[in-house]
Amino acid sequence: MPLSMSPAISPPPIRHPETLPLILHEYFKLTPLCRLEALVREALAANDHERIEKIVHQLCKDYAYAVHQPHARNGGLIGLAAASIALGSEVARYLEEIVPPVLACFSDQDARVRYYACESMYNIAKVAKGEILLYFNELFDALCKVNLL
Repeated sequence: MPLSMSPAISPPPIRHPETLPLILHEYFKLTPLCRLEALVREALAANDHERIEKIVHQLCKDYAYAVHQPHARNGGLIGLAAASIALGSEVARYLEEIVPPVLACFSDQDARVRYYACESMYNIAKVAKGEILLYFNELFDALCKVNLL
């Protein structure tokens, strides 16, 4: 089913009004990721690798490398991890484009960006399994230099 025709995701029921900000934050953070994963899975099912390449390229270029926008970099990193999870074992084919922006964010000035870079790399490596070993030297070097304080 195309993404535009998928049923709307409704927010969870609210039993305690004081938790509303937290619930809405988690809901609106999760919804775009679900859509992104669905978009990538749909393209993968259709064997549309050109579309996947465009999605990954846009996540890298427009978000993960956004110079003056730390929130955009965070979103790009989370998006790259979500796309990697959706790709599953096919992620190896896209690692050459996915890994460099994540590694670049390990040395970002913003601590949140560095945190999301570590979190994203964990999820990417978990899906990529042995394929991530091609980047072992660069990854180890970046991890040794990261400062999360």
